Amino acid sequence: MAGRERRLMTDTVALIGLGTIGEGWGLAFASAGHPLRLHDADTTRAMQAAERIGREVAGARVEVRADLAEAVAGVAHVQESIAETIDAKTALFAELGRLAPPSAVLASSSSALLPSAIFAGLDGAERALVAHPFNPPHVMRAVEIVPSPRTSEATIARAADLLSGIGQVPLVVRKEVPGYVMNRLQAAVVGEAMHLVAEGVVSPEELDRAFPAALGWRWGVMGPFETMDLNAEQGFEAYVDRFGASYQQLTRTLCVDAPWTPEAVAAVAEARRRAVPRAALQERRRWRDRMVRAVAALTAGRGARG
Repeated sequence: MAGRERRLMTDTVALIGLGTIGEGWGLAFASAGHPLRLHDADTTRAMQAAERIGREVAGARVEVRADLAEAVAGVAHVQESIAETIDAKTALFAELGRLAPPSAVLASSSSALLPSAIFAGLDGAERALVAHPFNPPHVMRAVEIVPSPRTSEATIARAADLLSGIGQVPLVVRKEVPGYVMNRLQAAVVGEAMHLVAEGVVSPEELDRAFPAALGWRWGVMGPFETMDLNAEQGFEAYVDRFGASYQQLTRTLCVDAPWTPEAVAAVAEARRRAVPRAALQERRRWRDRMVRAVAALTAGRGARG
């Protein structure tokens, strides 16, 4: 532990792109004691992020660098969080490959782009990977580590160790697939939810109200396979024997890839504004973060014993 504490206090992290995700990463890294260097194409935005991180994290060591080379000089880890466009990311990582120390891990916060595409023009792609956080990163303590075919196992291990050290739970995605793992699952749920609203099966209000109680309370503490394992007296195999065929038949009726109709989008948007006016969204986000932290505290250290 003493060695990890010393490492956390000395390893400098460069954050490139200081929107919502980049600033959230800043709060997560600063809370663990990492010195930070912030860089954004909009230096004012980087300075504002530095001020907010300093207010939120006592003793935070945060510097803003307008020059990218200065931002990454001597750092141990670079976390990119710029716009989710392949051209912008490939251009940036080509620069980072030239400017960052050869020993630094180069990580993208991309939520869906393939690592092999992001790092196509990068010399030294063995030290690059995607570290996809969940929003906001300082509250949602999970991260998908997505290597490209060229990423070394040593880089994967270093990234997982660093991110575990700031309280993240790493999920290593062992094969490139668009959207990685969690966004694919989320897309399936959201796509079917939009279809059900479009078809008049359920109202947006009722779906949002019922989802936490019907699925969320279990999924907040366990994954789908453990849910299945515990929902049959003799475990997972018995659940599959009993319900597997009917589930597969049901999946053939799903419309997760149906177009989102303008009418369904409007219905959801109107329902959300009735529930939370736009002016109250920031307060609702604070409520969300408090609730997520409370659930995390309840489930911390649950392990295999439940």
